This record gives sequence, structure tokens and C-alpha cells, in this order.
Amino acid sequence: MSAAMMLLSGIGGTLVIATRATDPNLVPAAGTAAGISLVERLTSDLNYAVALPVQSPYMLEATVEDQDGDGLQESISYLWWSDTGELARGVGDADTLPIGEAAKLEFTYDSYNANEDGTTELQWLSLNRENTGPLAEAKLNGNNAYGVYFRPVLPTVAVAWSITRVRLWMRSEGNTNGALAMDVHSANDHSLPDVLIQSTSASEQDFQAEFAETQIKFTSIGRLAANRGACVTLRNIGSSTAGVLAYGTPSKTTPGSAFVTSKNSGGSWELDPDSDLWIEVFGHYYDSRGNCFGSVYLTSVNVTMVAHESTDSVVRTLIPLRNQPRAILP
Repeated sequence: MSAAMMLLSGIGGTLVIATRATDPNLVPAAGTAAGISLVERLTSDLNYAVALPVQSPYMLEATVEDQDGDGLQESISYLWWSDTGELARGVGDADTLPIGEAAKLEFTYDSYNANEDGTTELQWLSLNRENTGPLAEAKLNGNNAYGVYFRPVLPTVAVAWSITRVRLWMRSEGNTNGALAMDVHSANDHSLPDVLIQSTSASEQDFQAEFAETQIKFTSIGRLAANRGACVTLRNIGSSTAGVLAYGTPSKTTPGSAFVTSKNSGGSWELDPDSDLWIEVFGHYYDSRGNCFGSVYLTSVNVTMVAHESTDSVVRTLIPLRNQPRAILP
């Protein structure tokens, strides 16, 4: 078992982190230094961590001390790259790149409060991502537009939330003049797009020839009320096909998600209850003072997420979820 220990300073306590891998077939990706396993790479990063702003069975994000000499802290994230089981690593705003294949990886969190002698809470997160269901294609051409509705379950402290970036499955058709607009709307009572909150654009030349996870970021961020859902929509704004989206049959147990389509460039929308875009949404939620209080992760992709907590040899399931849109607590 490979393991590394890390101390996170906090008010009145410390957090000790140990990590271990349970998949015997961990394979470093091309370009990874010889002899360095995925777990060794991950724990090497955690040795410099001062905070863990995102902890979920799907994604781990660590704030680490300055590594490049500019005197600023940096953000390092680990997440599942695709349904092939590749683990990806991203540093700051740089591109997230796969670092190896791992069907399953466990992180063990051993935390305790320094003010309470003998108090130890042990929890572990088991990560295992899978995409299931048939894959279908939706072309962003002519007046066709597509989108997905989400309404996250936020903590009571939240008064607003936002969407900062989106990752979806796309491919190009090789056009040089294809372009799309990605919009975020607040959603009306029927889960359909309402008021435009923010928008950005992307060129088809930025997409790969085969289906791959494609990330699009928003430069201008608006906020939605905590009790409102949002629709992320994509429409063609070029003179040719803007790209091809992947969609499929969603898990019927998924709450708060819906596929929306339009045949008139978003002039009117319809719900498609039998399908869902393969899309993941990242953002933040805010308290009454306007402070960013935590991260939001929403998905329509089939992601198996399970977390357990073990205290005094008693194990209970904390988050036995499949596809549930939710907020990731800080």
C-alpha cells in the first residue's frame, strides 16, 4: 500500500490525509516519469496542500503552496477524464491532462479536532466512474439548439449560485467556419430556459475529430437565486455545423435534470424526458454576504459515487448516489 501523510492547518484542528490505491492495474500514462505510480503522484501533490476546497467521490481539488516561485498558492485537481477510466490532473487554469488509467482509486481521510482529545473521524471515498446507456448524436446545425436543465440541492446557507465552466462530450465535423454559443438561462417552472444570465462562444476548430470531453469556460459570471434552476444551452452561430453533441438515455433516478431542444435557435423550447445531454457543470454557491462558500458540481453523465464513514468500527453509507445533482460542501 502506497501512502503519504499531510497536515492541513485549520481553526482549532488539523486534518491528516492518507491515500491508497485498490486497483492492481494502475498504469501511468505516457510521459509519466518511470517508476512513479498514480498514487505516488497524487500524494506528492497532497504533501504541499493547505486546503481541500473540493472533496467528492468524483473530484478532489487541493490548494497547494507555491510551486513555481511566483509566491502564490496554486490549485491542483484530480478527476476522472472519461468512461475509459483515465485519471486526469490539472494545475490552475492549464489544460487538464490524463496521467494514467485507474478503474478504482481510494483516498483515506483520517481527520481529528485538536481541541477534542481522542476524537477521530475516519472516512474514505471510493471513486468509480462509468458511462452507460446508448450514445446518440445531435448536430448543432441550422436552427437546431440543445440544452440541459439543472437545479442543485444547496446548503441552507446558500442564497445564490453560479456556473463557471461546462464539460461535455463533443466532436467536430472538420468545418473551419463552425461556431457555437453556450448560454446560461434561469429556468422557469417548466424547466425551460427563461432569462439569459451569461453567454460565451467556441469555435468548432477547437474540438477533436472523435468524441472527447470538451471544456468551455465562462469569462463573465452571473448569479442565480438559490431556489432557481438553470438551463445550459448550445446553439449554432456559424455558417456551417458548429459541432456534434453526445447524448443518451439518463438514469431514471436522476433528480433535477432534463434535456431541452429547440428547432428555431432557442426561440422556443421543448422537454425531451427520454434523453439527456452528456454534460457536467461546475460552479460555486454564495452566502448572504456574497462570499463564495463552496463548489457546485452537476452532472447528467452516469457517475457512480459512494462515500462511507467509519467511526469506532461502525460503517454507514453517507452518499449512495447515482447522478444526483448536488453541492460539494467546502
